[in-house]
Amino acid sequence: MSLFLLEEVSKSTFAVEILLTIALLFLVGSMGGYCLEVLFRRIFTAKRWVNPGFMRGPWLPLYGFGLLLMFFLSYFLALAFHKVIPFYNPLGGLFGVEQACGPTVYDLIMIFSMTASMILLEFLAGLIFVKGFHVRLWDYSNMKGNIMGKQSQKTTQSVTYGNTTTSNPYATATTNNNGTTTAFQQGNAL
Repeated sequence: MSLFLLEEVSKSTFAVEILLTIALLFLVGSMGGYCLEVLFRRIFTAKRWVNPGFMRGPWLPLYGFGLLLMFFLSYFLALAFHKVIPFYNPLGGLFGVEQACGPTVYDLIMIFSMTASMILLEFLAGLIFVKGFHVRLWDYSNMKGNIMGKQSQKTTQSVTYGNTTTSNPYATATTNNNGTTTAFQQGNAL
């Protein structure tokens, strides 16, 4: 009887941990995105302090959903293909995959799938707000290469660059004084 109770407690604890992880990722993404948008508008576009969102408070849910989407996409890609495709896993133990692996060309699969998912998320969110709520939160219709004013070539390039530099280990690799290349050290990038 006590063993059955212990299994139920561990299952419920695991579920609570998953929910707390999802909530934390959503809040970090939403608040981090808010901070980035505020600073970007202050420095580059509006030249004054502007609340970039439609809600009160320091969060933009689009960035929170984007972080969750990228996390779960990388999680499922790493779990589904870890025996076939060696994704970047420097110490082992990442996403439950014990096999350690340095950066490979296969990491580009994950990077470009994250980029495509973020582009699709922004496009669908723009459609939902315009068609469902009759609110246009962003408008790229005056930019070259836009898709229905919801997505532009410039934002696609910036999302691709952001995903490549933040999740690509090649972008953060550095060279030591003795000529060996290591990842995640302070210094000049290759």
